[in-house]
Amino acid sequence: MASSQGTAAEANTNTVRNREAERRAAFDALSAQQAAVRVLLNEQQSELKEKEGALQQEREAFEREKERMVKMGVKKTDVVELNVGGRIFATTRATLCAEPDSILASMFSGRWENCLQHDKDGRIFLDF
Repeated sequence: MASSQGTAAEANTNTVRNREAERRAAFDALSAQQAAVRVLLNEQQSELKEKEGALQQEREAFEREKERMVKMGVKKTDVVELNVGGRIFATTRATLCAEPDSILASMFSGRWENCLQHDKDGRIFLDF
């Protein structure tokens, strides 16, 4: 009976050791996964910081351009006189910029104000 108790005790000890080994293996696997997730998170965080820096630079450039346009006195309510092929028109800058992605919006946003051709009376000259 003593040998049977010894065998049972050895079996229990082996079972406990096996479970402990399984737990260690599972812990090691989770630790490896956690390390991989940390690496991925660090990479994504670096990418995000780069994008944030680029966005900040764009924002600063936009603010400088806005300041330049304010100094030029460009407003959406400005009345713009046009000489279109000899015909004279007057409208607001807001009307010309009503369609944001149009060529007119680009031309009259104020960004290119000094580059537009003017006639002898100071009207913006367009000849399409």
